[in-house]
Amino acid sequence: MNAGRNLLKSGMKILARRIGSVFILLLMVSEVTGSPRAMAIGDPPETTITRLGPTPSSEVVNFTLTSDQPTIFECNLDGAGFVPCPSAYTTPALAEGEHVLRVRAIDSDGNIDPTPAGEAWVVDTIPPVTALVAYPAAISNEDIATFEFVANENPATFECNIDDGGYIPCISPFVTTSLISGTHTLSVQTTDSANRTSFVPFTWIVDLDAPTTDVTQIGAIPSANIVFFTLTSNEPVVFECNLDSSGWAQCAANLRTPRLAEGDHTLLVRSIDHAGNEGDTVTHTWQVDTLTTNEVDQRTFVPLESPKRLVDTRGGNRFGTTSTNGVSIKRIKITGATTITGDTTGLPDTNIGAVALNITAVGGNDNNGYGFIT
Repeated sequence: MNAGRNLLKSGMKILARRIGSVFILLLMVSEVTGSPRAMAIGDPPETTITRLGPTPSSEVVNFTLTSDQPTIFECNLDGAGFVPCPSAYTTPALAEGEHVLRVRAIDSDGNIDPTPAGEAWVVDTIPPVTALVAYPAAISNEDIATFEFVANENPATFECNIDDGGYIPCISPFVTTSLISGTHTLSVQTTDSANRTSFVPFTWIVDLDAPTTDVTQIGAIPSANIVFFTLTSNEPVVFECNLDSSGWAQCAANLRTPRLAEGDHTLLVRSIDHAGNEGDTVTHTWQVDTLTTNEVDQRTFVPLESPKRLVDTRGGNRFGTTSTNGVSIKRIKITGATTITGDTTGLPDTNIGAVALNITAVGGNDNNGYGFIT
């Protein structure tokens, strides 16, 4: 009888171990009285995961695994299956992206935690990338600047810092105002969900001051009616010129006019700096007069054919190929109103016959004895 009772006890113990995590009550016979009683083999363990050390953005993460009773642990990383693991668990180096660790405890009776503990995190070792998609010109003439920026990660937060004044939360577009002339810098700091940060700086120049313009006439070629000017400013600029109301056009700092007609001329000059500021317009006027001794613009004269006589009917003066004082007359200049008669062969067709003219006779040596006939 005693032998049977001991065998029953031994069989019941073996059965409990085979059932494992199932909570059961076994009827055992009291060794003292032989009467049956209820006995709990054990509750399944509870598992807890605690993450240690570096931020979850690291490639390697450390965990401490605990349970409410003496146990061993099994780990399942990223669905690879449960395998034994220590209570101080360190992951292998992980790739960028999301990861999940599940851990279950097994007690000394073989009971397995039916609800494994889980931990999810993201490995993010790369800082966010921020791009400026709108910004002022490198040199600007505005006291306000607008910036637009985007990050390659979402969510992400931004902070802006103007001229080292400190970072403040900001969004795109970011507008800064009341800028003064000088160099300015904006720095945009971007922070992603893994607390990684990056910085993007942008530097530009604000120029609110108009340039000055100076025009200096430095010489001329009187016989060709050409004038030279030097244009200067107090800063790097582009010059624009308007000669005799011909329209504005870009011009060189060392300016040479084309051949000019006799009379009054006007040159307007303005300067525009790299920021687009336009300076005041400077006006320079002068007169072209080439009727000086031995300096005659050949293009404005009509050659005389020998013999030739032109008569000023008002004064009775006669001009031909030879004057009364023996000086050879080589050209006449037709400039305006008086009436002439005589042989007009060789003159332009528009001057044939009686024509209202002013006449200038120019001698071969000088102008002595000749001039305008009025």
